[in-house]
Amino acid sequence: MKEQLKSLSKDTMTYGLMIVISRFLTFALSLLYAHDLTTAEMGNLSTVLTLVLFSGILAAFGMEAGFFRFFDKEKPEENRRLFSNAYLTIAITSFFLSLILFLFAEHISELITDNAYGLPMIRYAAWIPFLDSIMLIPYAYLRMVNRTREFTITRFSVTVIAAGLSLLFVIVLKQGPTGALKAQFISSFIGAAVLFRHLLKNKLFKYDFSLYKKMLVFGLPTIPASLSAIILQISDQPLIKFLIGGEEGSSQTGIYSINYKLGIPMMFFVTMFEYAWKPFYLNHRKDENAKDIFARVLTYFTLLASLIFLLISLFIDHIVQIPLSSTRTVIPAEYWQGLSIVPFVLLGYYFNGMFTNFTSAFYITKKTKYLPIAIGVAAIFNFTSNIIFIPIYGYIAAAYNTLLAYMISAGLLYYFQRKIYVVNYEWGRIFKIVFSTGSIYIINYYFNNFENVLTDILFKTFLLCLHVILLRLLGFYSKSEISEIKRIAKR
Repeated sequence: MKEQLKSLSKDTMTYGLMIVISRFLTFALSLLYAHDLTTAEMGNLSTVLTLVLFSGILAAFGMEAGFFRFFDKEKPEENRRLFSNAYLTIAITSFFLSLILFLFAEHISELITDNAYGLPMIRYAAWIPFLDSIMLIPYAYLRMVNRTREFTITRFSVTVIAAGLSLLFVIVLKQGPTGALKAQFISSFIGAAVLFRHLLKNKLFKYDFSLYKKMLVFGLPTIPASLSAIILQISDQPLIKFLIGGEEGSSQTGIYSINYKLGIPMMFFVTMFEYAWKPFYLNHRKDENAKDIFARVLTYFTLLASLIFLLISLFIDHIVQIPLSSTRTVIPAEYWQGLSIVPFVLLGYYFNGMFTNFTSAFYITKKTKYLPIAIGVAAIFNFTSNIIFIPIYGYIAAAYNTLLAYMISAGLLYYFQRKIYVVNYEWGRIFKIVFSTGSIYIINYYFNNFENVLTDILFKTFLLCLHVILLRLLGFYSKSEISEIKRIAKR
């Protein structure tokens, strides 16, 4: 088990390094946008990006999931057919979807934006789903053949290009939110062009309808699941905009969007884990101790998530006030009113990570029909509760509802998992982590009344150390884990 967990850790770090840097660049750009765009402009940009994400899910047509499931390293010729079928299907569906968005750009801009720059925004945004979608299968291929370096460098390069162009268009040339979408369009075009060589390498421009049918049967049920996941993740932002309405709706969407992004450390962690997790469990699903490994992975995932949660939730009020210049802080003061949602965002990402962990059972057993049920119920709850409570409580309600929805999706998926692929997770150890984390958070909430900044930081640092000590007192660590920690500490 130790060697297998090391393999997962290595892949997580390999994928994670470039992903973290890439996502951090995107995050940093959002913070820069907050200084150069109004809260209303940020809200409109967020709404258009939501349209891009929804369109991307439809454009993929479930082919990425099918590619992952039927890929077999020992059958290279079949993998070529698999690659061609998936790539060509996505290229065709995504092209026509983007064409429709482009042709109806004027009507769409009137519907989802409230400024004059809405039309050029939609015209650039229309083609991003097509360009991003035709990169999916080459990226999936690189992951399955363990070419992690090429995968991460390519994705990182595309992100750097997008970041550089965004700085040029938005910050230097002052082209507003249209500049942000123009930058994304150009960088996606370059990425698609670079990865096109993998189609040429694996080309078999002949449809294998038998294989296509299998991929479709497996992949189509993942589309509702993916759409529901997007509803879970970002539908709250356009709902804030439309339910509150007008300039105030756009402004609250902008404030919510920026503060939601402050949960990015947990998102980094979950994303890193997800990229490494799927190839890991598919490659190790036949191991004799596979279920024991999967159980231990969730325990360690929770432990690391607890450290991230405490670090960010305890120090976020200091982080946002870090000066970047004589006139700028990490985020402008007008956004600080939304900091109260950050702990809920962090917890939401954690439960999303639990959901990701549980999905292994359904891909291993090929019973993906349960995925849209679990996510769909959670998405319906999130959508309905947001419609009810956002007009009353604003974006605070959206943060609460999203956390509850993530908890529902993870809980339902675990319930279904018990029926088809039983994994005896270490719930006793996980509860100790939750108890310790909750205790530390409550102590800070009720007993931290220090006005002096240095004293406050020292107290919170002590609480972080106390979390590790409390876990030791609760008997969380096994003897082998204590020995391993000591060995690492002596290096």
